[in-house]
Amino acid sequence: MDVTIKGQFKAIGETKETTNGKTIQKFYLDIDTDSQYPTIFEFQNYDNRVNLTSLKPGDVITVHSNPSGRKWTSPEGKNLFFQSFNAWKIETETTAPVTPKVESTEPEQIGEDTLPF
Repeated sequence: MDVTIKGQFKAIGETKETTNGKTIQKFYLDIDTDSQYPTIFEFQNYDNRVNLTSLKPGDVITVHSNPSGRKWTSPEGKNLFFQSFNAWKIETETTAPVTPKVESTEPEQIGEDTLPF
C-alpha cells in the first residue's frame, strides 16, 4: 500500500543503526501549516532509500511511503502497537520563476496598420 502525503518539511532526526546493520533516520513533515495546532507526521528513511541532504526546513515536499505496523506483547502481557511510514520517494515542489509583466506607460498607438479591417 502506498501512502502519499504533501506538506512542509520540518526537520531530520538522528541516524540510528538497527540490529541487522541497516540504518533508520526519521524526518518530520507538517501537513497543516495554517493551524494553531500543526499536524506533524513522522517518516522513516530506512537504509537511506531517499535523499534528505538537499531538504531545508520549510520546503514543500510530497512523500511516498509504505505504512507498516505490528503488535508486540510485553512479558507482563500488555499489548503494544507500533506503526511507521517508510519513505521510498520524495518529490520537491518546484515553482517556475515568475517573469514580471512590464506595463507600458505610453498610450497605445492606433493607426491604419493596427486596425483589423
